[in-house]
Amino acid sequence: MNSNTINLIEPDASSARVLKCCVCAMAYNQEDYLVLKDVGKLSYFDFSFKNEEKTASVSPVCHFCLKEVVLKHNTEPEVRVVISAKDGKTFNCVFYESDKG
Repeated sequence: MNSNTINLIEPDASSARVLKCCVCAMAYNQEDYLVLKDVGKLSYFDFSFKNEEKTASVSPVCHFCLKEVVLKHNTEPEVRVVISAKDGKTFNCVFYESDKG
């Protein structure tokens, strides 16, 4: 059985770090990410997985690429995950193999 952990990456306006999606290379500085996240236009995630073959982490991943990354590292037709935010909120999500595109 696979284990998946997805954590929402929160913006840090005091950091000079640029977040760049490891899949599509979409990149934003922290200040711009803060604005885009606050209006619901962009989120970056840290995705960790563990299966029979390996354990690894893929980060950061933008919300556009998250489904692709989750499905790539799982073999089940339906993958249930919990996305966690630093404020303690959690969100249940389901990704379907049939949605690969």
